[in-house]
Amino acid sequence: MAAEANNQQMQPGDANEGKYDDETGSTPVGNEKYGEYEFEFTGSGDSLFVAVKSKKSKRLFNGKFSKQELSAMKLTQSVPEIINIIKMARAGGCNGGQSLKCEFKIAFSAEEGSASVEEMAESFSRGDAMYIVVSIREPFWNCDYVFKLEEQQRDEIDIQADIIEDLRAELAELKQKLQRGKPRNPMAVLKCSTVANPVPWNVVHIASDLQGMVRTEDSNASLVIGVAGRYKISARFGLNNDWGSTLTHDLQLNGTTIAHARTYQSHCNTFDEVRALNEGDKLCYKLNSTVSNDYW
Repeated sequence: MAAEANNQQMQPGDANEGKYDDETGSTPVGNEKYGEYEFEFTGSGDSLFVAVKSKKSKRLFNGKFSKQELSAMKLTQSVPEIINIIKMARAGGCNGGQSLKCEFKIAFSAEEGSASVEEMAESFSRGDAMYIVVSIREPFWNCDYVFKLEEQQRDEIDIQADIIEDLRAELAELKQKLQRGKPRNPMAVLKCSTVANPVPWNVVHIASDLQGMVRTEDSNASLVIGVAGRYKISARFGLNNDWGSTLTHDLQLNGTTIAHARTYQSHCNTFDEVRALNEGDKLCYKLNSTVSNDYW
């Protein structure tokens, strides 16, 4: 019997030898505005390291903040806790079931000293430093934390390597989309070696290339659907002599006959049945007499 299916189908890191980090290269949840950037927050000892890279221009900005510098910013928490605060702002104020009125912002300024957040620009100009601004607006906690990141000089080879990696990622994503959209008609063909009632499908003639599509149970007498979809079920039987009209065949779905055939002066016969089947449905093929025949 053959069955043919038609289916189309940065948390902060834990401490590890004094080092911990945030995820890299992901779009901030709740901040699609900054999806063009890759962020990295790492810590070693009492220092925080922040790096931001533009996916478009390949410009890289980073900054290192010591315990003394963080304390001067009134950030007295541990580095993992500071990373968690930044993450919460990136996520729009929610993290792990907690909520906080806060905002994550990227701005630019060429000022040498401490720049005013209100005077910073939203777009980059040559010579600018990048500022990550985390603003918290709670009755018990109202402040702006400003992290200044300097642009780093990058050589041409590094930039070209980034561009090649981006192209590889785009090609891989495109390949996945094409694979998902490609029509599939996987097929499984099973055969009976020794006739019994119900017929045991104990020989795999052609295995399906769709993993988990169908399996056998009940001593191979039941075909169990593993992947829901539209199926064409084909059965072929050959007789070793002319049985007139006395031999009947029933294809059952979950114990109910859905197709019935009777031989009539024939040595072979076939029939097809098309059904929408669900995962876990059982197909069974029953005879009114077991004879030494050929069943597919």
